[in-house]
Amino acid sequence: MRIVCIALIALAGVAAARIRIPLRKDRIIMSNLFHSSSEEVGQTIPLNYTQLQYFGNITIGTPPQTFRVIFDTASNLTWVPSVGCSVEQCQDRPLYDNRHSSTYGAYGIWVTAPYIGGGAITGTAAYETITIAGINVTNQLFVEATVIDPKIYNGVQFDGSIGLSIESLYLSQHWSIFDNMFINHLLPEPVFAFYFHPTVNGSDGELILGGIEKSHYEGELTYTQSATDEWLIRLQGVKVGMRWLQTEYIYAKPVSTLPYIYGPQSQIDSINKALNASKTSGDEYTVDCSNITALPIISIKISGKNFDLRPQDYIVEVNSTCYSGFVVDEDHQQPGASTWLLGQNFLRRVYTIFKTGIFLWDKQLAFAYTRPIVY
Repeated sequence: MRIVCIALIALAGVAAARIRIPLRKDRIIMSNLFHSSSEEVGQTIPLNYTQLQYFGNITIGTPPQTFRVIFDTASNLTWVPSVGCSVEQCQDRPLYDNRHSSTYGAYGIWVTAPYIGGGAITGTAAYETITIAGINVTNQLFVEATVIDPKIYNGVQFDGSIGLSIESLYLSQHWSIFDNMFINHLLPEPVFAFYFHPTVNGSDGELILGGIEKSHYEGELTYTQSATDEWLIRLQGVKVGMRWLQTEYIYAKPVSTLPYIYGPQSQIDSINKALNASKTSGDEYTVDCSNITALPIISIKISGKNFDLRPQDYIVEVNSTCYSGFVVDEDHQQPGASTWLLGQNFLRRVYTIFKTGIFLWDKQLAFAYTRPIVY
């Protein structure tokens, strides 16, 4: 019976609608970006580029209430601020009010969850209709956030978050919104991919749910299994120029909401030393802007292929100051192994495809060099 159900789900998913949505852009304050507590198919979600942060619009409830959200591969939790939010930053944001929605359903538990960029949110879980790119996802579990760490809202434009991690860390007995969309036949495939470059329709980035865009990458795809229930993979090495830093016990997680590449202290220090970078009082690393072209290639090896990051991929220039895109993160390290968080400076260079499925061994990631659109 289970095999029959899986087959029916797969067949039903093939008939799902495929749409595209135009995108917009905005900007954020730079000072928050270095902190870390470290053939076309599918639904296309609008993403706005805010210096180094992307977001898109969704609606929640009936009638719809609109929110700007980030799409977070490091979390499975969907949350927006509610009318009970009392922090100062909530005052200038739309606040969800369940009293004005006919599709609201109480769930009745209190949830506290960390945000990978620092801080945490707290609120009550509930069911609602969430609309993404014109697709209604009914009875979707989310959190009405009433306590939001000010660090989360420091200098950013988004209101809440859509979690795209494989397995829920906090409400594990319920499908994520992405799983819900596939199981309810709203997507043709259990696949999504980010494109952090301007698109032909004038947007600044794109998230495709239910498929990929072949014109967004070049060459063959390199596949690897997810090592756990989250989007964690094994790396085979990190290389600076001609020197390998580490080739064993390395893991990595592509994180769509972080701007840079984060790793353990010793290895990040080695990379920045090779860049002749200087550490600032705010723990950023800066390099000489006049010497960028002489900096080395930094390679990340996945399933036998080296993905090369050029200086223009990992150096960020802001107001005539050039910052290294390699940042220390000790909060996500495990004894005996190194964990790297591959943020947007990796994802802009390397088109990354996230594929889930019924079984753990269906969960894969695929990588290829991004093909930016040439006008």
